[in-house]
Amino acid sequence: MLSKIKNILERSGFASVAVNQSDVHNQEHLTCKFYFEDSQTEVSMNIMLLSDLEEELDDLKIMQYFVELPMKLAEIPNEKFATFIHKMMNTNFELPIGSFGHLIESDLVYFQYREIFNPKISVAEIEKKLLVCLDLICWQLEKFIQATDQ
Repeated sequence: MLSKIKNILERSGFASVAVNQSDVHNQEHLTCKFYFEDSQTEVSMNIMLLSDLEEELDDLKIMQYFVELPMKLAEIPNEKFATFIHKMMNTNFELPIGSFGHLIESDLVYFQYREIFNPKISVAEIEKKLLVCLDLICWQLEKFIQATDQ
């Protein structure tokens, strides 16, 4: 399935790299890079099929889009931290899909979205869903980066 998605991404102009499961990466995934000119920010998005619930979902799959944002919580001054978290929460409230989050212990700011889909649908339907998701996710990432860059 990831090879189909990789082909769709490449046909649509998105460069992607397949990353195999290893000691470093606990899940096979695709990595795509996006560059936002307005904020001069590059992000990497990992796209993966989650296998934890496959048995319970019958033939359905869960696709996860995960982006580690190029910002560190430790770099946010204490006096601006509450404002940053407030902007994150407000952005999440307005989002049509997915959510932003943070993990204090690993100094990570991220975006993630998961969707359930049937892998038996046609490649054309997979392409349509994928490109709509990527368009929305990129718009949301850019909006969040701009809001928190100030």
